[in-house]
Amino acid sequence: MTPTATRAKIMPFILLTMALSSPFYFMMWTTGSTRDIVALWMWSPGLAALAAQWFFTRSLRVMGWQLGPRKYLLSGFGIPLIYASVVYLSAWAADLAGFRQPSPICWTRCRLSTGVASHPGGCPNPRHPPFV
Repeated sequence: MTPTATRAKIMPFILLTMALSSPFYFMMWTTGSTRDIVALWMWSPGLAALAAQWFFTRSLRVMGWQLGPRKYLLSGFGIPLIYASVVYLSAWAADLAGFRQPSPICWTRCRLSTGVASHPGGCPNPRHPPFV
């Protein structure tokens, strides 16, 4: 493919990305927040790529959307689980991390109902005192 032909295919993608993401940039600028907008904004390049691909080839099959061999699917699912298990189990075993503590609301309810800053079942982790 010549550089001119490549550029002719890239420019519509860039223009579509700009067109699709501009409303989100405007909303972020006017509200001053990205909280609820980013989840939609991040889809702009992907949707622009799909639209450009469809425009030039009238097919999305060339994008490689098909399941691969089973060993790669299992590896792609299993390897991250193994890594995460090693990290989390090590952190829990070394007491560097814990399970989520009950919320401050829970501790406040306990204090109001009993007059004592304790959880009804005791502190879930004695090394991590309640939020007081």
